[in-house]
Amino acid sequence: MISLARSLVRELVFLRDADLDPATRDKVVLCLVDYLSCVFAGRRLPYASQAIEAARPWSFPGGVPVLASDIRVAPGEAAYLDSLLAASASRTDMHAPSTSHPAAVIFPVAFACAGFLRVSGAEFAAAVVAGYEAMGRLGRIVVDGEFKKRFRATSVLGVIGGALTASRLLGLDEDRSVNALSLAANTASGLMAWGHTGEVDLFHQPANAARCATTAALLARAGATSSETILESPGGYLAAFGGAERCGELTRRHGDPWEIRRVDYKPVPACVFVQAAAFAAKRIVDEHRFEAGEVEKVRLRTFSSAIAYPGCDNPGPIAAMQPARMSLQFAVASVLAHAGLSDRNFSDVANPSTRRLASVVEVDRDEQFDRAFPERQGAQVDVHLRGGATIRARVDDVPPVVPAQVLDRFRAAARAIYDEGRIEDLEAHCQSCFQLPDVGVLLRDTTTATN
Repeated sequence: MISLARSLVRELVFLRDADLDPATRDKVVLCLVDYLSCVFAGRRLPYASQAIEAARPWSFPGGVPVLASDIRVAPGEAAYLDSLLAASASRTDMHAPSTSHPAAVIFPVAFACAGFLRVSGAEFAAAVVAGYEAMGRLGRIVVDGEFKKRFRATSVLGVIGGALTASRLLGLDEDRSVNALSLAANTASGLMAWGHTGEVDLFHQPANAARCATTAALLARAGATSSETILESPGGYLAAFGGAERCGELTRRHGDPWEIRRVDYKPVPACVFVQAAAFAAKRIVDEHRFEAGEVEKVRLRTFSSAIAYPGCDNPGPIAAMQPARMSLQFAVASVLAHAGLSDRNFSDVANPSTRRLASVVEVDRDEQFDRAFPERQGAQVDVHLRGGATIRARVDDVPPVVPAQVLDRFRAAARAIYDEGRIEDLEAHCQSCFQLPDVGVLLRDTTTATN
């Protein structure tokens, strides 16, 4: 029997562009546009600025361009920075079955490779699909309740997907691709302490994965070797993170669509698990008129995975943006306090009405929502008003972010950095991604801010 690593390499590293149906091609373009919008939004946050300035002294003319900046660094460092820029926006795309955010690793790796090689748009897209596919398949067998208590899926899965993406773009043969995957698997990490402390470790975790995946592929290209049975070995990846008993599923697709087709986009910059609760609360304020001060008690019912995820069942008091983005209670309370849902909800952490309401939100699991997860994520909110009235609203799934919304958000985020002419060029090049002879044009479009 051939190794699991070799099986994945044979199928995904050598995936043909012709194997991608029109719907998958459209999804690649949309994921690219959404990823870049996250980069532009994150560029204006302090976490990204810290990383750019930390790297600036080592910028050199022959380096790989870093998106939305004026610096050039080694490929692994470019992947790290491109990932951190996007991840810090807290709304990179989400693959619910694996609870991962593939764009935060796969696109940074792909752009790092395109920064020093001539990569066609068709090759770039096929490599992206391969990376998403590997992360999705791995996540379905590795990520369970116990895993989520200890590890971050995006970074643990991302090193594998990223290594396959890089292997494809670097043109590695089968043996070198297997070594790239194995070298990368040895770096898999990402702990969940941030969910308990409210810190921003989670922005650096996918960045570490992107850096390690890129470096592993470059090492393999130079001849470095590693354990071929890294995935199934008694001392290997699946033994460490779980899923060994289901390892056979890695070599087959989960139904017809590629895993990238199962990716959704976050409506607001908050944890994937609080989105349903926020939208149930939004339905209440959209359909009923009342003052936040009239609310005596709130009951939230949702699926168990949301409640159990570190940082999500947190009534506060919350004093920083990151724990606000994670908290179910804060999400519901902020919608009721603001009578709406927008990015502002999760930055206005000192709002006294939000703080009071968060303290009176009771959270319970719901069996119907549990049965529907992960295909659907639902929540129900009951608002009990002073005087005895109760208002109820329910969502059986998070409202989808449609392509027009992704484009609108891309344009809005880009306007903070670029002029209208640059934005039009960027959008046109993204839309024609599969026809581009060299993806380097996107790097040229996005480097050196003009505003």
